[in-house]
Amino acid sequence: SFIRNPWDREVSRWKWRQTAKNLSTFEDHLRTITTDQTFKQVKNKKGIPMVDFVGRYENLQKDFDLICDKINIPKTILPLTNKTSTRHYTEYYNNQTRKMIEEIYSIDIEYFGYKFGE
Repeated sequence: SFIRNPWDREVSRWKWRQTAKNLSTFEDHLRTITTDQTFKQVKNKKGIPMVDFVGRYENLQKDFDLICDKINIPKTILPLTNKTSTRHYTEYYNNQTRKMIEEIYSIDIEYFGYKFGE
């Protein structure tokens, strides 16, 4: 499984969904997020992850290489697709929207040590 910085993830999702769902503002998009979209969905009732490995999107190639080594298959360079030119994710947030992500993704932020702006 792979996880992504929640603040960065939601900017990316909003940009992708903007045209598909007619969401006019970033804040409108954030109001559609549920906690079912967080890391907790891959944990069992005792809070233990039900996956062998959780990589970070921020280290995608490096973590993919670790998986290849672990399962003994040749490493492959992952293609870069669907890249958009965008400002840094921090530029999309104000105090209120930043706190919305902190609340929704509190489990992810705590478990993986994510910090806004890093």
